[in-house]
Amino acid sequence: MGGAPANDGWPSDGELSDNGAVTTYEQAMGDDGIGVGPAYEPPAREWDDAAPLRFLAEQFSEPALADLGDDASAERIHKLVLPLRVGSPCTAASALKVLEFVRAVVVDPFTVWAPGDDWSAVNAVFDCVLSKDFTVATLSDVVARADVSELRILRGAVACLAPTLCRSEELRRVFGELLLCLVETRGDYMEYVDDAPPADSDTDSMQSRSGGSGHDDGSDEKVVTKEAMVLAHPDQPFTAQQYTNTWVLPEATAAAYATAHGLPVGAAEDFLRTGFWAPGLPPLRSIPGFVGASTAQTDFPNCRHEMGKQKAHTGGTLGAICSCEHPTCLGVVVLDKSESQRMSIEFVVQRFLTLPDVSIYDFACATLTTALVRLPHVAKKVSLRVDRFHWRKSHTLCSKAMSPDSFVSMDGTNTSSSEERNALSRRQQHHVRQMKQDAFIIFTVYQQAVSNVVAMYRDNITKETTIKWPEWYRRMHADIDKEDIKNGCLYPLLLPCSA
Repeated sequence: MGGAPANDGWPSDGELSDNGAVTTYEQAMGDDGIGVGPAYEPPAREWDDAAPLRFLAEQFSEPALADLGDDASAERIHKLVLPLRVGSPCTAASALKVLEFVRAVVVDPFTVWAPGDDWSAVNAVFDCVLSKDFTVATLSDVVARADVSELRILRGAVACLAPTLCRSEELRRVFGELLLCLVETRGDYMEYVDDAPPADSDTDSMQSRSGGSGHDDGSDEKVVTKEAMVLAHPDQPFTAQQYTNTWVLPEATAAAYATAHGLPVGAAEDFLRTGFWAPGLPPLRSIPGFVGASTAQTDFPNCRHEMGKQKAHTGGTLGAICSCEHPTCLGVVVLDKSESQRMSIEFVVQRFLTLPDVSIYDFACATLTTALVRLPHVAKKVSLRVDRFHWRKSHTLCSKAMSPDSFVSMDGTNTSSSEERNALSRRQQHHVRQMKQDAFIIFTVYQQAVSNVVAMYRDNITKETTIKWPEWYRRMHADIDKEDIKNGCLYPLLLPCSA
């Protein structure tokens, strides 16, 4: 955003512009309107007409197969740790796409291949490669499906392996068995958490192994009441399935939460007492402890991305921001300790009546591991992604399956909305650090509330809107020029705002 001008030509705070007259939309914005940050667009690749696989590249709409490359590309193929076997037609770009698929299969959990626990894309590819009527046309039709195209890593691997899949029945069998292993892993996991009946070992049906309709079939584990779970001794642990049956699957209401905790109406929304400010999102579910501490064998993070550390004064705040065109703060959590990968998913589970399809967090790879161990239902239903800034900057042990760029539905989504909102908070650190707890919470809530008003103003502004912002505030914070956005208004997600 632009800074304040050197002259005193703008009205002071609390005054109207133009000697008492309100500013009109056209006066404020001119002909350009409100600037909006550029949406993400996948990089375009040039197609080489001389590439030997150009026909298949057109058949599967895969530019990597039309990349003839150069001497550096040829050298890269020879240096691959896992090169394609001799006789497999490929280019340097297509070989790297296959390697990305292999890495994602080895490194990341099975849930990345089934957003929302929907295995239709994997099932479709499996049925195609093992079909007796397999042809180039049938494989091309499967690759063009919307659910397969959504998973860029899977689609890219199938398209780049197409030259070999079309000529080798053995590779089709091996690839199909690999996909079957992914789905069987899901069945084994569900059996492990007692979330569904064991998979039928006498059939190779992908539909049965991937859970059929995708609905939970329940379990025989005894249901613990909400009141009993709340009143239990702090040292008494509960299994993930007990928590799911008690709080997640039944209908969640704020009244039931307050009754279970013995709280008067509205007490749970007192942000000075709880440190949680989430207007319109009252607590619906309790978050008890679970069996087992974080270890290397459970949900201890193994990625080298570094979390925010507790400062000398407070742990800071954690903000939940939507990814709309003009992002709004959904809630703020004042931390009483260092930030943890569990905090973002616990906020969603505790406050959202309907779980979101996607949750973006800078340490989502570790959050997914935590959810698989402690909140299995959430791990299957909510797709966890790392924001683009932190993915490109500091994630080294994750595969591209955790990147939002690997999913078509994430194109154009602003994954850095939280950092944009936190940018102003960072500028206040020098005096916020000296505040007492109540003053710090009130200041944080006030700051986010004002920013929400600005966001709503941008959402609803029209040519008939009268603008009553003080002129200096409107120019610095409410109306943002396109050049200002391009030159630094966008900040990259969910780092704690330390105080």
